[in-house]
Parts: sequence; structure tokens; C-alpha cells
Amino acid sequence: MLAISGGISLAWSSLYGLIKVGGDIDFVVGLLTGPSKVSTVIQFLADPPGWAILIAFFVGVALLLADRRYSARKATAAPAPEKEEAAPAPRPPVSQRIIQLLDYQDEHIDGYISRISVRAERHFSAPDPYIELHIRLSNASVYDMTYEGVEGRLFYADAPLRNPPEIISHSVIMGAGWQGNFTIRQFISSDLRDLLFVRLGTRQELTPSRNFKLRFSYKDREDNEKTAAWPVAPEMFDISEPAPEAKPDWNLSQAFQFWTESTDRSEAFNDELEQAAFDENITIWGKRDHSDNAVLEKIPSEHWSKSCLNLDPAIFSAPLLLEEKFILDRSRTVSRNKGDADIMQYWQIKVSSVEMKARFGT
Repeated sequence: MLAISGGISLAWSSLYGLIKVGGDIDFVVGLLTGPSKVSTVIQFLADPPGWAILIAFFVGVALLLADRRYSARKATAAPAPEKEEAAPAPRPPVSQRIIQLLDYQDEHIDGYISRISVRAERHFSAPDPYIELHIRLSNASVYDMTYEGVEGRLFYADAPLRNPPEIISHSVIMGAGWQGNFTIRQFISSDLRDLLFVRLGTRQELTPSRNFKLRFSYKDREDNEKTAAWPVAPEMFDISEPAPEAKPDWNLSQAFQFWTESTDRSEAFNDELEQAAFDENITIWGKRDHSDNAVLEKIPSEHWSKSCLNLDPAIFSAPLLLEEKFILDRSRTVSRNKGDADIMQYWQIKVSSVEMKARFGT
């Protein structure tokens, strides 16, 4: 029963749909054929009058002209295409570049011999005093260097030394990219040796001449023999030593004994010593505490503007017979004015033998 009623309902729905579609078709046909605006437009398009064709022609021509003008304006506004960069010049072949390198190094050959290290040694205790200069060089060129000799002279105070320099050892050939060792020996007289030790720590006036150099030979790419040179700079012969470090190694008795022997005077010792300490030409050491465990320290130079040394006569009565402890225990600083009770006091005074010799030596 349910199946029969469902089939009847489906048949009725289909029939209703067909009837509705048919009504819609009749409505559209009536619009197109009946006296309405839509039918009028359709009839005009289907059978236009003659003048409409002429208008359509002029409208088409106008559209073509407008399109051409628009295309021309767009082409004018477009940026100009970038110019292509010129291609780089082709590199010369490898063989030509090698030739260029060889020629360039040949023209600047001296600049390709460089110093690695230089060490000056003095042998003044030898029977015949001499100075040695140990040199290590590098050959950065593509040419093999052959050692030929040394030229030039060494001067002291603008006067040439009597003996010319000698090469006692050297590398015969210093190949391309290799290193070479060379030792120059310069003999000096005993008098010159003594002159070089007049003052400790001073720069010596031992200088090479402008043409002092090591000479080398090599063959260029065409097998022609050429020469190269490496100059010896003046500072390479600086054989001076730094001044020995000042240490508190003399007590006041030893300092006074040296003073009397070097100056032939026995007075004004304390004034000269205090003035030298105030001028920072000499350092005086002392302890802030009288005990043996106190630290020995440098006394500031401004301390001597208000303080002075207390020189006990016992210190200088018989220096060789007095013990170090006895001398130190009686050496101290005191204020120049009795009213300056707050001035720092130092004990067990010491000085440097090196500074005493440099300042008061003859």
C-alpha cells in the first residue's frame, strides 16, 4: 500500500514539473514575439537599417585608431633597455703571464730579498776582539741567488775601521723560495773595544757605510747574468746592552767608600746622595719598620724634600771592620725640621752599586 502511494506521488511531481517548464517557454516566446521592448531590440539587431551599418563602420575605425595611439604611447614610456657591458679583454695565455712575472721580478729583484732575523754578537774577550753579525735572509723571487761577497766598511764616530768586514760562513746558493744564512765578522782594535765600554747601556756609534751590503748574482730568463744586493742597516750593528738592573746591593758604608775613592772628597756625601735621589738619578731603598722582617722598598723621590740621611759617624770610622748588620741598624732617615714629626721614617738604608758608578764614577 505504501509503495503504491509513493509511486503515485512521484508521478504527480514529474507531471507538474513538465507543465511548469512548458509555461515558462510560452512566457519567453511571448516576450520575444509580442509588442515589448525586448522584441523591438531583437528585431533591430536582426534587421538593422542601412545607416546603422555606416555608423558601425566609423565606430570600428575610431577604435582601431585609438588602439594604435595607445600602443605608441606605451612604447614611448617604456624604459630603454640597458646596454650590455663590454666583455672583459681576454687574459693573456699562461706562458705570457709567466714572462711578465719574470720580467717584473727582474726589474725589482732587490725587493725580493728580505730579512728574517739579524743578531749581533760581540766577542771582546778574544785575543783579537771582533763583532759578528748573524743574518738569515729569504729569497722570495723565482731566481736562484748565488752569493758573491760583501762590500762596504764599518765606521766608528765617522771614522772607518782599519780592517774590512769578512764573511766567515754563508750559503753558496739561495734557491728560489729558500732561505740563506750569512755571518759577517768585523775585527776591532783593543782601543776601540775599550771605547765601546765607556758608558753602560748607551747606544754605540758603530755604523755601516751606505754601500755596506751583501752581493748576489743570478741569471734572468734570457740567461743573462745579473746582480742583486741586500743592504745592511745601521741598527743591525747595535751591540749595546741594556743597563744592568739597579738592585739594593750596597749599604751606606760601601757607598761612602766608593764616593771617597772616585771623588777624592769626604764631605758633602749625604747632600750629593740626597740630591741625586730627589732628582731620580739614584734610587735609595729602606724599610718602614726597624725589624729584620720588614720589606725593603724604594723611597719616593719627594721624601728627600723634607727628610735627610742620618749618617752615624760609626758607619764611616772603619768600614772594613764593621759588620753589615751593624751598619744597617744605624742607617735611617730623619726629618729636616724637628717640627715635622709626621714624616715617614725609613731604616736600613741601601743603594745600587750600578747607579752609584753611573752617577759618581769617573
